[in-house]
Amino acid sequence: MKSNFILFFIILTAISSQSYAQNSEMSLLKGNAKDELGDYAGAIREYTEAIELQPDFAMAYFNRALSKRKIADYEGAIEDYTKAIEIVDFYTIAYHNRGIVYALLEKMDKACADWEKAYNLGYNDSKLLLDEYCY
Repeated sequence: MKSNFILFFIILTAISSQSYAQNSEMSLLKGNAKDELGDYAGAIREYTEAIELQPDFAMAYFNRALSKRKIADYEGAIEDYTKAIEIVDFYTIAYHNRGIVYALLEKMDKACADWEKAYNLGYNDSKLLLDEYCY
């Protein structure tokens, strides 16, 4: 009897985890749609919901950073790009984009470091920015 309860609990936990992942992906998609429509505040709310459901969802942090950048919340964008990079340390476009935000804030040493990292990880678009602003 006890082993049946444990098995039931394990199955229930697995189903709940899958449901959270599906719901977080749905929030991400809704956020993407709102961002495309120019509803950046709505997009940020959807991405935040996705993150609350799945705290290690790097793409939700990345997309929220994109929306924050569009409303000139540069510090918030940097925080989200940084979190995405902490989750996926080879997230090349997150390094690249965080570098752009640093450049917008005139923090060129940090911008160049991020573009260098992105380029070294294989994101070739960063080379253009490195050549223009860093060398």
